[in-house]
Amino acid sequence: MAGGNRLHTVILEIYGDITGASWGKHPLWPQKAAAATPPAWLALGGVTRYIAGMTRIRRAHMGLAVATAALYLLVSNLADFPILDTEWYADATRVYLILGELSSTQLQLYRTMLAVDFIYALAYAGFLVLSVRYFALEKLNRPRLYQAGAIAAVLAAFFDYIENVFVLVIINNLPDRLAVADLLGMVTSMKWVAVGLSCAVLLLAALLAGTARLKQQRAG
Repeated sequence: MAGGNRLHTVILEIYGDITGASWGKHPLWPQKAAAATPPAWLALGGVTRYIAGMTRIRRAHMGLAVATAALYLLVSNLADFPILDTEWYADATRVYLILGELSSTQLQLYRTMLAVDFIYALAYAGFLVLSVRYFALEKLNRPRLYQAGAIAAVLAAFFDYIENVFVLVIINNLPDRLAVADLLGMVTSMKWVAVGLSCAVLLLAALLAGTARLKQQRAG
């Protein structure tokens, strides 16, 4: 039971470090358990003070997290049909098979989705970079681990951009078949490898940071 309490404390402290807030002194969670629930306008004021109390990098981190989630939902709603972006690897035959099954309306939606995806790539890459920075650099002081995760995130966005350009070129030239379709699968695979590597580094750094914090709690 004591171990569970220490782990709970570690989680809350990590949350406080990420947001720049001090747990237990946060305006949205008053220390007095018997305190009445504040009106909506007081709660909104508390959120405003909470965000204002964050460091700039924490605000950027939160903003990118919200943007990533919102853009992901937008992209998912725009493309409710099979797309090439979610394939691990698609050769030229599969590329034209998937695109050939789409109607003109769906192809136009695909173009719109790709336009949004250019922004989405920047958002998720920025979020991954700052997430890895927090755990690997700020908490663990391991610059090489941070560099590995950050470079992988940037490469993921880079390959995502190339992938989007290739797909747009292919769509805009249908029904003609282009040689660039042979390269699309390789670019998409490289994107997913980079995304996976960045997420793996983030998970590793988070686990190491949590373990280090738990050891500090036990030592204290």
